[in-house]
Amino acid sequence: MLQSCFITSPVLREPPTVANDYLVSNQNTVYPWDENTLTTTTMKEETEKCDDWKVDKVRNCPDHCPVGTKHIDIYDQTPADIGHRIANCLADMSIEAFYDNDNSEARAETSCNMVFYVRLFKSRYVQDGVLVELQRSRGCCLKFHRVAHCVLEAAQGKMWKHEMRCQYHMPISPQMREKRERKSSTTKLVRKETVEMSLDTTLSLLKKDIQDASMLAMESLKLYTDTNCTEVDDALIVARKVLYKADSCNCTDDSEIHDAIVSLIKYWRLSSEDLTDKAEYTIEKNHYSIMHHHALCVLGNSMSVLSRAGELVIALENDKWFEDEILTLLMRDIENTKVKTHNSYQATRILNLLVDASKALKEKALDLGVVKLINTVHPNCRHALLASEIHVMRVALDMA
Repeated sequence: MLQSCFITSPVLREPPTVANDYLVSNQNTVYPWDENTLTTTTMKEETEKCDDWKVDKVRNCPDHCPVGTKHIDIYDQTPADIGHRIANCLADMSIEAFYDNDNSEARAETSCNMVFYVRLFKSRYVQDGVLVELQRSRGCCLKFHRVAHCVLEAAQGKMWKHEMRCQYHMPISPQMREKRERKSSTTKLVRKETVEMSLDTTLSLLKKDIQDASMLAMESLKLYTDTNCTEVDDALIVARKVLYKADSCNCTDDSEIHDAIVSLIKYWRLSSEDLTDKAEYTIEKNHYSIMHHHALCVLGNSMSVLSRAGELVIALENDKWFEDEILTLLMRDIENTKVKTHNSYQATRILNLLVDASKALKEKALDLGVVKLINTVHPNCRHALLASEIHVMRVALDMA
């Protein structure tokens, strides 16, 4: 049986994802939180929750299949101990994992959508030895090599070190950041014009009816709002475009980017007009799922930037969407931690920013039952970043 840290399912290659199931419906308008679509045929209600990889025995390594380049033979160690260490390593790196105990196989996915498999076999060379093999299914090969090194080190019981956040960029050094801050105001004006030109390009990509173009646009927005790879002043410009719906606080642009982010979080589509388009193929379902995750990341990054600048309260008051719908949407993503842990982490991160910025939203969250929800998610959390955000939430809500 396929087991994750929260659920079990009989299928390994297609682990249960809410996004893959509720986007297809006979109705013209489909809301992601439709109660009839949250329960799928691949999920079993009465299953024992698993927070570890419990491997009792391993299979023989097929002779006709070459072993992947990322592998290692481990001697004098039981498969159960190796599986336990690998599961802890994946949890510490905040990697979502689904475990197939019968076939000693695990499917793992990072927050940057890199998917790989971990398999345990009997060693071909030494009796009672265990072969640990990792194979990348999709995503960044550089990220895979970094993660694979840590997993193989952990499997042997060695110390490993890994930077948890996914990097598509070289981080800005403190020296370079200080040098840039000393630039004149004229240079800052030129940079502002450059950022606005980049946003125009991003918006044009977002409008194209091409999946790769819209995906590139969302990944660009994700990086533009990340202060680890973008200057704070530049990220603030982009964050205002994302969070402000109309002209306010020196934000004079239209709200097309804002509307796109809201639509992706609310409908898993770039526009409410696209709800009639049914996602009939796996590629489309995965595309919408990744776009929804990117939208949560962009919103979280933007809110963090505005919070540091002292403008988050103004942004929340400027848009009724934050008061009327955002809490319900975020709590739905948190509730679906069992199938989309990375989305749950981003939703919890955003909820923490909202609760910290607004007492009214904090009281509304309490009325909606956020305490019960957090207590449900917390005991079974196998995601280091999510566990950290849950701890912050419990302190903010006086639950500690």
